[in-house]
Amino acid sequence: MDDKLENKLYEKFPALFVEKDLSSTKTGMCFGCQCGNGWYDLIDRFCQEIIDNDAAIPFFSVKQKFGRLLIYTSIINEPDDKEKRLRFHEIEGRYSLESSKTCEHCGSKKDVKMTGTWITPLCKKCR
Repeated sequence: MDDKLENKLYEKFPALFVEKDLSSTKTGMCFGCQCGNGWYDLIDRFCQEIIDNDAAIPFFSVKQKFGRLLIYTSIINEPDDKEKRLRFHEIEGRYSLESSKTCEHCGSKKDVKMTGTWITPLCKKCR
């Protein structure tokens, strides 16, 4: 994701991206959001939903893997509250599934198929 979009997320949801300035020996967030710009709205909605549902846990890594959005939290940041963890992981699972049907480049949901060696969801136009 480009810096402009990442910075919008960082400014809007600072509590989720607190690790973004740490070194790579401490977090994966130092690499930013490792996905295409097409998932910006998806990540924005995800962040808002976990905050609205009191399921906010700071992110360790935000990336695309096997054609899906994956958002990891570090063990250090995992709350003792089991219900909060369950809410987070339930919401994250829904958005991960939605990402597999959303073009990673442009955000389209029309005619999206997994393509390429890196298994990337792309619409017909972006393929």
